[in-house]
Amino acid sequence: MTDTRLSPAQMAFLSDFLNVAKAASGASGDAGQSGISLVKLGKARLEWASHRARMIGEIRKLKGLVGQAYAAAPELATSVNGGLSLLDTALGQFTSRLEDELDAVLNESDAERRKTLAARAISTTNAFLSECESNPVVSAIDGNEFAPDMSIIATAKARLNGISAAIGS
Repeated sequence: MTDTRLSPAQMAFLSDFLNVAKAASGASGDAGQSGISLVKLGKARLEWASHRARMIGEIRKLKGLVGQAYAAAPELATSVNGGLSLLDTALGQFTSRLEDELDAVLNESDAERRKTLAARAISTTNAFLSECESNPVVSAIDGNEFAPDMSIIATAKARLNGISAAIGS
């Protein structure tokens, strides 16, 4: 007779990817215990990575617009460049570290280790959210005078909140 008990990782796969109810197999899976939805987290990770790349591009665009606006005022070049470097510094906080941490969570098969890795990813997610909300340079990007339709920080917050929800925090 074959043992039909599934490992927690197998149950998580069945539950999250194939929408197979955990109760149907008689085994308990780690996804329910840890609160982490691997499918949602995988999707949130991809959305964050894509948006972070978009943020970088949009900031380059914004810097170009500011540079063009002040091109006729060379006496302000030092001040303008100083302001643009503040923008670079502020957005430099949004490194690929979160993507790496999310990859580690998604690739970990041990439930306890996954929880530890998820806690680290949540810490980074919260730090990024805090940067979006409390850094005056970052919070002034959306709807700025040079690109009034720019909305990258609000979207970043939504993507980061999606990560938190997928981890169950």
